[in-house]
Amino acid sequence: MRELDRWLARLPANSHLLISNDDGYLCRTLLAQEMVVSACCDTLDAAMRTSVAAGLPVRAATVLHCRSVVPFAGACLCDETAPDAATLAHLATQLAPGAALLCAHLPSGWNTTCWRRDGALLIRL
Repeated sequence: MRELDRWLARLPANSHLLISNDDGYLCRTLLAQEMVVSACCDTLDAAMRTSVAAGLPVRAATVLHCRSVVPFAGACLCDETAPDAATLAHLATQLAPGAALLCAHLPSGWNTTCWRRDGALLIRL
């Protein structure tokens, strides 16, 4: 099973998800499945392209600047590079316990007190 399919299978119905640096395809797919999507892109140009492609507002901000009062049920980082320690630490405060983080590029290390690896997924403890 592809890692994206494994990530999707873990999500409850109507989950609130954080998507970073998507081209719009994943956001559209999740919206079609009635998920609640919060999206961000690192640059204004990328955010505008993703917003048009996905049909939803996209913040021009890094993941470090994305926050939610209600913890996210999952997150997907479509970034070109693996997340750094600061990003992983921030996501640990924003994801619900048991939430899965899917990274296009897995980090070489992570804080084992906050994360458990399951294939290409990092599970928030």
